[in-house]
Amino acid sequence: MPLYNNIYTTLIPFILILFLINANAQKITLYLKQPDMQETFDLLTWEQNYENSINEFLKQRNVDNPILKNVTVELYFYEYFPVNVDHQSEYLEFIKDLSDKVGNATVDMMILDDRLLFNDIALIECDSVELYYKSRTPTKEHLLDLTPFYFDRSVFKHHDRRILKDGTLDNKIYGIPYEIDFDLLYYYSTNEKAKTIVDMMNKLSWDDLLLLSKFQSTDPFYISLGDEDDLLNLFLEYTSNKYSLSKDLDKSFFNIFYNETSEHLFTSFKSFVNTYTDNNFNNTFGVSLDQVLKHFINEEILFFRGKASHAKLFNEFNNSYNKTVLSTLPPKFMSIVTEKFLVLNRHSKIDATILTEIALQLTSKEMQYTRAKNFGSIPTFDININDDEVLRTYCQNFPDICQKLRILNKIFVKDVFQSRYSPPLFETRLLLPSVLKKYIYDKNSLQQTIYTFKNIKELATTDIDTYITIIYIATGIGIMYTVYNLIYIYKFRDHPYIKVISPKFCMVIIIGYLLTMIEPVLILPPYFILKCKFLSSFEIFFVSLIILPMIIVTYRIYAIFKNKSVAITTVNDRPGSRIKYIIYNNKRGLTVDANKYINTTDLIDYVALRKNGSYNPLQWIYNIFHFNKIKNNINTKFENENFYTYSSTDNIHHSYASKSFSTYNTSSRNNYLPLQNSPNNNIKYYASNSNSNINSNTNSNSLANSNSPVVDSPFGNVRPNMISDNYNNFSEFDKMFEFDEYGSISRKNKASHSHSNVTPPYSDSTDFIYKDNSNNSNENRNFYNYYENNSNTLLNR
Repeated sequence: MPLYNNIYTTLIPFILILFLINANAQKITLYLKQPDMQETFDLLTWEQNYENSINEFLKQRNVDNPILKNVTVELYFYEYFPVNVDHQSEYLEFIKDLSDKVGNATVDMMILDDRLLFNDIALIECDSVELYYKSRTPTKEHLLDLTPFYFDRSVFKHHDRRILKDGTLDNKIYGIPYEIDFDLLYYYSTNEKAKTIVDMMNKLSWDDLLLLSKFQSTDPFYISLGDEDDLLNLFLEYTSNKYSLSKDLDKSFFNIFYNETSEHLFTSFKSFVNTYTDNNFNNTFGVSLDQVLKHFINEEILFFRGKASHAKLFNEFNNSYNKTVLSTLPPKFMSIVTEKFLVLNRHSKIDATILTEIALQLTSKEMQYTRAKNFGSIPTFDININDDEVLRTYCQNFPDICQKLRILNKIFVKDVFQSRYSPPLFETRLLLPSVLKKYIYDKNSLQQTIYTFKNIKELATTDIDTYITIIYIATGIGIMYTVYNLIYIYKFRDHPYIKVISPKFCMVIIIGYLLTMIEPVLILPPYFILKCKFLSSFEIFFVSLIILPMIIVTYRIYAIFKNKSVAITTVNDRPGSRIKYIIYNNKRGLTVDANKYINTTDLIDYVALRKNGSYNPLQWIYNIFHFNKIKNNINTKFENENFYTYSSTDNIHHSYASKSFSTYNTSSRNNYLPLQNSPNNNIKYYASNSNSNINSNTNSNSLANSNSPVVDSPFGNVRPNMISDNYNNFSEFDKMFEFDEYGSISRKNKASHSHSNVTPPYSDSTDFIYKDNSNNSNENRNFYNYYENNSNTLLNR
């Protein structure tokens, strides 16, 4: 038992110590590409040495820091493919892999070059960005803004200002300069032919270099373009030898890729590639840097086109083979500069304070100098600073690199392809190398290639004048038509056809359509950020003006139709009268339930009327444009009636209908029956029937068998029971009655006439029945009895 106690006493403190150590230990994953010459380097050894060098530096740097002393960095290398063997874009494959790692928080830090960092930022968005990054703005959504963590900007003073600026977006720091690289031509110091050419390199072009190399040597001129970035770099360096690619010298320099000089540029570049490959393009697109390097080591070629970061490799080669390999800048000392930045994953599970502190240490001048010594990387130092010991030491140990940086004519890819209206760099970098390769292989025509470059800057705005004209004409016609409709809807806002669908809301809907028609004009050039924000915001407003009033009007009509017991009591209820008219007139021949009305007197007080004949859906157009006749012509006022109900103080109800807005004139007066009145002044009829002979002596007892004209009503063929001829001409009728602006009738002098209830005339296609609820109800009862006995038959017709 004592033995076990001693074991526990010994192990427990040891376990606690290990737990505390591991609790503070954190592993940060750094994502970067493998080196570009995998066969030359012992790749596994190189990767392990790279990781050990970083962790050794951090250990020494943080030995007294309780928070960071147990932090280590684990490197995750993306496999580099020096030749695009499967014809898939390596640039795109890298982005896919990077997006997955960042989104899943698999990696905490990334090394991205200037063709990846901010490649989604542009005035005009690209659908491919969202497709492959799975985000519209991957920079802002996935990268951590480092600005709040670095209040003291002096920690970045050792970086070149241009490179430091390229790591910022909207004055926010997203990328810290990590290293740079540029192109060099390597040659043997013992090769006099090469040395002769190098002495003139600052004045030569790529065409001159090829010509001199072919002239002075039979050795082949090898350039590896298996990497898409190498192809793009060579093309831009070749172009810069002929034309300026600097905005400072020529703001419209990009026009050389699609103006009259473009044909010469592209044909000469294709001829250049054809010449040094002897028309065998596989000698350049199908070879890697490792393969070209073997030819150079065997002294089979004059120059090896490599990177400045390869200088350490050749220094080791000099020591191993007792040979001296020198380097020179490309023709006219112009080269593409590749910038690399350290960025942080905002989805990382590690505390951002720790990440930012480690990032600062990995990009420090001491760490950059360490990588330069051990791996040949090119620091991001501002070589014009002379009072810094580390920077001064670097230039003392690597004088050749510092000298080349001072005389180098730098070309930045972003400066060439990024402009105010250009698409995101992602799209340019993804498509342009393949376009150039297809042109060289004769798979693309010259015009297709030129058009691609034109779209980089101008997109679809070139040759758009014709379409702009068409858009303006179509929009103008649409606006005029819409305004015309607005005016007429406002003018006829009291029209029953219009009022039932709420003219105010209709006008709002039309205004929404009007604004929508203007939108195509707004999306035309010029483009600017404020304009895009305006369109994005007000597009919702335009649609709302259409949808919301439409929902309100639809619901209003639905509610009216659903409620079939609408009460019509005053002349001001004209919209409701129209709805009730539609319901009870039953134009579509729906079955009417007679039992609902048999035992009530409401149907006698209210007799629904309907039009005869077929329904013409276009009739409303004619009606709309003749509505104003009621305000100008007394002869047509009573012809422009709708279905109204009028209530008076003596409880007399008028129910009538007319053919809406039919044209009435005195020449066709014979086509209308005169107003007839019964002796008891209870039931009155007026119907147009030019072929009818009305017998004024018709007895009420002969209602069913009378020879009087049949008036077609909703309840069947109803014959008037008593007809008299009190008003045979319209002049007398006009003297006794007057109309308001809507065609409603009222008696001018009620005391002087015994006929207190008269209805206006109506058209030949409608019938009219009037009921007077006076004390004398004999005639009323006759009609009611007739209706009661025949209701089922009449209502179901």
